[in-house]
Amino acid sequence: MKRILLAALFAGALLASCIKDDTLYYNVTEMGVLRDGKIVSDTGITYTITEMTETYDLTGLDRILFLGDVLASTGDRTYNLRLKSIFSVPTPGIVPAADFVAPTEPSGDRPALIQTAWLGGGYLNLSLGYFVGDASKVEHRFTLAEQTVPEGKDTLFLRLYHNAGTEDEYWDGSSTLEDEGMALISAYYSFPITPFVPTTDKPRPLKVLYSWHAFEDDMIVPDTVIYSLKGELEK
Repeated sequence: MKRILLAALFAGALLASCIKDDTLYYNVTEMGVLRDGKIVSDTGITYTITEMTETYDLTGLDRILFLGDVLASTGDRTYNLRLKSIFSVPTPGIVPAADFVAPTEPSGDRPALIQTAWLGGGYLNLSLGYFVGDASKVEHRFTLAEQTVPEGKDTLFLRLYHNAGTEDEYWDGSSTLEDEGMALISAYYSFPITPFVPTTDKPRPLKVLYSWHAFEDDMIVPDTVIYSLKGELEK
């Protein structure tokens, strides 16, 4: 299943060293957007897809996570690319506090782990981990909702909600994932963050709240990642 392999695939790619090949500059794993058969990365480099290791359907793709071999330079910050993997990345908007309605069903607020977070392309990008049934076909969805901020505070509070649909998460850490027919998988989401980034030199604190497992107590506990918004993401 592609989504189960996603984290391992990209983790391996990030550790790969440059291949000794006259036509290969380096390997790249990055987010960006697809425009007219070209990829514009979050770092401002344009890649023209000239080769694919297999046939990928690019129809309808916009925000993407891709892996490839960077080939010949064709100009200033433009290169040819051998595409090796490509995945669509959802880009749901951050729900304003005034519009958010908290889920009433338990399945609407399941635990999800924020593995990494970074700014790029005008988005808050999240790598998320969560449990699913081994042969699950249930769609899991994620929402970032703005939380009400105490008066006089400039901190941007966001809370991550994980909607597991009809799937029950019944693993409590007391047995192996394999025994329970569960799998821990990853998903990538990009949430538009530009409207929240300050235009002044003063950084704006950002706190993203989420819940994950504390297996030593067989409990689900709240957690927080804290960053600073100032054109880049600072822990």
